[in-house]
Amino acid sequence: MEESDAIVESKLAQLRDGGQICFIVIRIARIWDSIIPPNNIFAGIDFLAIDSEGFAMHGTIPVAISDDFQVTQGVDSFLRNHFNFASYEEIMARNQRVYHLTDAIGVLGAATDVTAIELNDNKGTVNKREIFLTLTSGQKIRITIWDPKIMELDIPALIKLGYKPVLAIAGLYVKDNQGNKQINACSATRFYIDPQIPEASEVRKSIPDDGLPIEMLSSDEVDNLRDYTYPDAKKATIRELLYLNPATIKGIKYRVEAHVLQFQTRQGWYYNACRDCTYGVGRGPSGYNCPKHGDNPTPRMNLKDSMILRDGKFKLQTIVFGTLAKKLTGIDVTKLTVFEKMNTTTIPAIANRILDKEFEFVLGLADQDYGPGLNFKIFYFVPVELEQPGSTPVKKKEAAQSSTNAPHGTPAEIDVTPNVGGSICADDATPSATPSDTIDDMVSKSSQRTSKRVKTCSKKLQFD
Repeated sequence: MEESDAIVESKLAQLRDGGQICFIVIRIARIWDSIIPPNNIFAGIDFLAIDSEGFAMHGTIPVAISDDFQVTQGVDSFLRNHFNFASYEEIMARNQRVYHLTDAIGVLGAATDVTAIELNDNKGTVNKREIFLTLTSGQKIRITIWDPKIMELDIPALIKLGYKPVLAIAGLYVKDNQGNKQINACSATRFYIDPQIPEASEVRKSIPDDGLPIEMLSSDEVDNLRDYTYPDAKKATIRELLYLNPATIKGIKYRVEAHVLQFQTRQGWYYNACRDCTYGVGRGPSGYNCPKHGDNPTPRMNLKDSMILRDGKFKLQTIVFGTLAKKLTGIDVTKLTVFEKMNTTTIPAIANRILDKEFEFVLGLADQDYGPGLNFKIFYFVPVELEQPGSTPVKKKEAAQSSTNAPHGTPAEIDVTPNVGGSICADDATPSATPSDTIDDMVSKSSQRTSKRVKTCSKKLQFD
């Protein structure tokens, strides 16, 4: 071999598309199986590589050669871990269209028990746990951990520490769920308790130890954690909302206290939905058809309740869907009589129990018009505390939660916004294995990956 043909060492930052014959020495800082839930489809191996200059790059090993890949040795002089922690503002600005994953660090203040979530159409169940992180800025985020990642964060053992530890989380997936941020753990996620890094010291300086252990929360308590549920929702009155410009408030959430005045049922109180998603299905010559899943011989009833809220002299038209509508109105379509189901313009009597009751609602401008004037959609509600003579304030036990809990395969029903003509759609609140959103994307990308040499990008990738 001539000297000019010798393979030379290069660095990750020097890689370009094609035409390079070189080798690179890297440390594998993070490695994980890429798994697509809920059926646990193995899509290959992903890893985070770091070279001696601290440059990080996301690499992939396709399924075909995944059994041959092994890490045989390390380089002690390289960085052991690589983090790119996002601020609260950066997290809120991200969604499923952002290619890279997100790292976060803060104090672990609370967690829930593990709960089982049933998937649609008898597809089984998936376990989840919620944890609550206070960032350096003092702002708080809610993170959903799905099975099998639950086992990697031993909450009972952390409670025994007797204090709230600093938790660094690498590889979170942020998803927009109808204006609300859902932050999920995925197959790439790694947890680091009290890591010995400068950022952890900064967190502890900003949030001193209060001497109390991690708090365990029930589902009712989670529902009422206002700091974690639409924390950016602005306090407003109905009067203020009526004077807002619709062009400037899209995507903004408002926290409003109001009474339920009456229901609007001229357009019905439910719609026919696909059994596999939240799309509305229209009836054609061959039966019901979903634009996403095709023919639906037996669609399901999905609640769509329009109501007028009152705050003093001012009234506002709102709409609520699916599971959230069920929790607010008490309507369970599985327990209705045939007559009640066929009477599309008269809402079941059980819903009348919330009339004249006061709630705190989180509202956002609806995507579609459901009547004259501004139309707002209900994203969250909680009963307002009632003062009883000679006693302390009492809060009703019914508290509803938003749709951010839906796992892969479970439609985020309460966030559905029906389109005109019955075409109704919403994104599933789906924990993701990688930044890809669909199995087809994963398979397509996997087939393009290289053999043992890692295919790289022409640009520096930010892997958060």
